[in-house]
Amino acid sequence: PADRNRQDSVRVDSVANLRALIGYPVAGFEPFVTGGLAMLQLDQSHQGPTDANTPPTLNNWSQNATQFGASIGVGADLHLMDHVAYRIELLQDFFPSLHTNWTDSPARSSDSQFGMTSIRMAVNYQF
Repeated sequence: PADRNRQDSVRVDSVANLRALIGYPVAGFEPFVTGGLAMLQLDQSHQGPTDANTPPTLNNWSQNATQFGASIGVGADLHLMDHVAYRIELLQDFFPSLHTNWTDSPARSSDSQFGMTSIRMAVNYQF
């Protein structure tokens, strides 16, 4: 059964991508595909009782984690003026599951799966 005294939380500190882009220009419009490496930095915490006392003694554990995964996406650049391009892209980042052992006595662990979908828009000035 669920225990109201146990809580897990995760905060995303940062996300980074290193990607290659392949596109083909057609009359001021350049569709592209992209893919590469994704990195995710997390702060995780767990709160829970460590004894059978009433009320229970609650402890807090926390740790930072960095995960590496894959990033894929599609998008397009639209060239409407000289030196100016408008970009829109859809990215999907995939990360492996993360198993965190909080403590061995009593046994506490968490399993998490992370993925991120982003829609990005930009205006680029080309020199």
